[in-house]
Amino acid sequence: MTHSTTVCPIFFGKNVGADSARSSRKARVWIVMLFCGLFLVREAVAADSWGTRDQRSPLQRIVQAGPVAPNASRVNAELLSLEIIDSSTIQISPPQTLTRLRMRILSIQSVESEINSLQGQEGRVIEALTKDSVDAHLIGKPITCIVTVRGDEHRRMNWARDINGLPRE
Repeated sequence: MTHSTTVCPIFFGKNVGADSARSSRKARVWIVMLFCGLFLVREAVAADSWGTRDQRSPLQRIVQAGPVAPNASRVNAELLSLEIIDSSTIQISPPQTLTRLRMRILSIQSVESEINSLQGQEGRVIEALTKDSVDAHLIGKPITCIVTVRGDEHRRMNWARDINGLPRE
């Protein structure tokens, strides 16, 4: 009685019997199926709730993970609107009064040695929060402020300070 042997790559080239080779083929099929299933789950998680695919590359998604690096941009913008809000409505503690600014960016400059996180965003409308009190008479007028981006991979917010030379508290 002859016993056939074959080289099975899953066992690193060791000679195994025919039954073991058949078992290793089944194992390879299961491994491939598991890998494909994990890939499909990863792709489903990468799609947002509206079913659109995240257009960033995997490297960009990894790079943007974690807290935001220290950054600041001097922004010249047209103030479109402002809204006084309670911080608890946007899950910021401790509870405090904030002002939400909506502004159209006219120009952006770097601030000293900080990263310019808004570079190339001229013409874009952004929202920024501030702890400063802002007069309503500034709506529709150009303002200058320092905008920083704070947060992490789950939530990022723009924060404005030094608006048109408002005094610091």
